[in-house]
Amino acid sequence: SSRRGQKPEEGHREFGMSAKPAPVDKRPDAAAPLGQTEARQFEDEFGDVLAAAASTYDPCASNIFALDIGGTLTKVVYFQPKVSFTASIREQSEKIVNFLRSSQTYGETGVSNAELNIECSLFDAIPPGSPIGDRASTSVIDPVSDRCHTSAALASSSSASPTHSRRCALDESFTPPRSSLDERSAPVQQSIVEMLREEKEREQKELSGANTESPRSSRKRALWGHGTLHFLKFETRRMPAFFELVKKQQLMHKHTYLFCSGGGAHKFESDFKRELEATISKFDELKALTCGINLLLRAVKDECYVWTNPNFSDGAVGKEVIQFRPKPDVPYLVVNIGSGVSILKVKGDTFERTGGTSLGGGTFYGLCSLLTNASTFSECLELASKGDSTNVDLLVSDIYGGHYDKFNLSATTVASSFGKMVKPEMRSGAKKEDLARSCLITITNNIGSLAYMHAKQVGVDKMIFIGSFLENNKFAMRTLSYALDFWSQGTVRAIFLKHHGYFGA
Repeated sequence: SSRRGQKPEEGHREFGMSAKPAPVDKRPDAAAPLGQTEARQFEDEFGDVLAAAASTYDPCASNIFALDIGGTLTKVVYFQPKVSFTASIREQSEKIVNFLRSSQTYGETGVSNAELNIECSLFDAIPPGSPIGDRASTSVIDPVSDRCHTSAALASSSSASPTHSRRCALDESFTPPRSSLDERSAPVQQSIVEMLREEKEREQKELSGANTESPRSSRKRALWGHGTLHFLKFETRRMPAFFELVKKQQLMHKHTYLFCSGGGAHKFESDFKRELEATISKFDELKALTCGINLLLRAVKDECYVWTNPNFSDGAVGKEVIQFRPKPDVPYLVVNIGSGVSILKVKGDTFERTGGTSLGGGTFYGLCSLLTNASTFSECLELASKGDSTNVDLLVSDIYGGHYDKFNLSATTVASSFGKMVKPEMRSGAKKEDLARSCLITITNNIGSLAYMHAKQVGVDKMIFIGSFLENNKFAMRTLSYALDFWSQGTVRAIFLKHHGYFGA
């Protein structure tokens, strides 16, 4: 709705929206939308009520952006609602989706991972106390469309829900006029009015000291959000360009929700206010991460996979989809490889950070860029895929002349990463592809060794590796699989998830 005292078109212009009505879809099979004038009048009169309803009961009826802002990479998940409360939210959703579909890349480092998109049906909100913050996650996979249906809201805790400075003052006689509602949103908006009326009654009882128990509070509340989760990312150093792009494309709307986790949620909070006039809702980084993992493990049946036959000398490697549904009382280890590495022990809806290392994906990217002059992470991986690390690393065979049978070390085992570079004649002949390959193996082997030691220390035999470092990084995943197989003597397998770095968002 526009602000009081303004014409509707002035209010929309103020927030960067075009005053020109969007073209009406006149296809025979299209649902009849609200008339443009009628929609604006409805928003002007009742928009605050609907916005308050969305924030109080279901933010999934609005456009939602969630950003996990890391030291190197920013991961973005956009929720596109299928049914919106107002015409302007629907128009804004179409604008955002059209922009996302216009390209697979944005600017210098922005990339769309459209292959990871999830069609969602969000239903049956569960009262506080569930495994995922204040709303539990149950899921059903449609066997025909193979689409994910999940009941989890995107928030990971009720305390982190968006805050609003005012609550809706609802007249008891208020009922939205039928002429202002289209067939899709009428039941939703009618339900909102009923729930708001109950909420007002509950608050009045609370103020008077009467019993606050509402008939609806003791049973599940309906979540009306149906829509699509879109996945994209960009390098955090390009945050100023991200702000400019959002402003230029008018991707933000006054009823767009903005959730953030990661260190950047604190670092860039003032920038969001200054550049986009937006207030972000901050989430704990690791809690959001574990909630995201638990959600998609339940909701996406092909989320987990392992690499079979990871030994580099034993023929072709294979990728096998597996089912991994952790029980609430059985812990597992999460190794999150971002700029650095965090290792978490997760059990149900609880977790503890058992350790980590500063040698992570950012280390590989930085060292490889220094050694090879590569300018992007993808370029670093491309170089590594063509290199031969044995020209750079010192192997067991270089020291013993072959296998070291006493400790079951094969001749090809790396004894010293970059060990051959101590010799001037070897340094002068080193290729950048070989240096990139050695750098990748150095970082990955170290992570695999640490992960196994942590798993052994806390008594866990299930290990999940996630993080954007692993995306399109088959060599690193195979190396981790082989390292874990080696250190555990074949008793533990490395499990990978296809939404590698997006779980926090």
